[in-house]
Amino acid sequence: CRETLPPDLKAKFLQEARILKQYNHPNIVRL
Repeated sequence: CRETLPPDLKAKFLQEARILKQYNHPNIVRL
């Protein structure tokens, strides 16, 4: 986890990761 990310960017990343995890895309690294 990169704690150096800005709060807004980190929130955006977490939101996208949550969405991507729903699709179980084979090229996405599982968190």
